[in-house]
This record gives sequence, C-alpha cells and structure tokens, in this order.
Amino acid sequence: MKQLQKTVIGYSFSELPEAVQNEVLQSAIYEDADFYSDIFYNDAIEELKYLFKNSDLKIEYDFSCCQGSGLNIYGALNIEDIIEYIPGLDAKEKRALAFYSSEYGAIELSYNNHYTCSRKFIDFKYLADDIIETLKYDDISGIREDLIEKMCIYAEDYLTNLESDLYSSGESYITPDEAETLERYDNFEGVYFTENGKALYDYLEV
Repeated sequence: MKQLQKTVIGYSFSELPEAVQNEVLQSAIYEDADFYSDIFYNDAIEELKYLFKNSDLKIEYDFSCCQGSGLNIYGALNIEDIIEYIPGLDAKEKRALAFYSSEYGAIELSYNNHYTCSRKFIDFKYLADDIIETLKYDDISGIREDLIEKMCIYAEDYLTNLESDLYSSGESYITPDEAETLERYDNFEGVYFTENGKALYDYLEV
C-alpha cells in the first residue's frame, strides 16, 4: 500500500481573476436569497395577520425579474378587515357593512402559479353584484348597494397597493447587491479558493 499526498493550491478572493470573483459573488448572492427569503416571508405573514386580524392570508412571490415575476396575496379575506381602512365611513355605515360581511362570508383570493396580482383573478365589480344578490336571496331589506360597491372598489385598490409595496420591499431585501454580500461575508477573509472559485473548506493549510 502506498500513501499519496495531494497538494491543492488555494487562492484568496482578491487573487482570483475578476471573472471568477464575480462567479463567487453571484453564488453567494444566490445562497443568501434563500436565507433572506424565509425572513421576508415570515415578516410579510406577520404583517398580514396584523392588518387582517380575522382573515387567513398568505403570499406567493417571485423576484427573478422575468415575465410573471411579482407578489400575490391569497387565502380567505374577511370583509370586516377591509371596513376599518375605508375612509369616510360613519359608525352606522360600518355596522351595515359588518352585517353584510357576516351574511356573505369570506372572499377567497386565489393562489396563482404565475405570481401576478390577485385582482387579475377577482372581478371586484362582479363581487359587489354577488354580495348584493346573496343578501337579496336571504331576504335582507334596505341593502346599501352603494356602500357595497364602494367597499369592493376600495378592497381592490388596497390589495393591489399592498401587493406592490410588499413586492418592492421583498425585492430589495432578498436581492442584495455585491457590496452588501461582500460585507456580509467579510470580503471572504480567511477563505481560500481553487482557481475556478470553489471554496477550499475541507483542506488544511500546509
């Protein structure tokens, strides 16, 4: 039996060719994206729970900057949670909408594999008509149709803006630039690489 020893030459990050440095950085940014994605998702879910206390909402998103990228809120939206944010309502109007909400039930915002806005899959004008027809079918009298239409219009705008805000926040959070990545990894101080950029974590310095 013959024992063989392998010698591997390690390069510091600054010694790597610029093209290889860029590959190392892009790989680190990609790995960071998963780490930050989990944090962003949990923070976003907590925000939805805070904004919509009686609803059960989740998010799906894609930040790859390609066709179909975006953020979508989906799940069961309790209409009562929207009422609190509609400006200009008096106490009587809020009570009326709360009653209509209890009679109609939650709105189902659909899951979408293409990550586009939920409003593209819900016709809020149809939703207003459906709520009104449901209340009429249940023999509810004195229905404030104008209030229901106002609520649905506001719900569409509110959700669209919220999705846009969350997407912008998540995009900047999940996709750090090269300077941020270098800072996070302390400029790869003490890490050595092969000439093609593979980190040499499993080798001892001789």
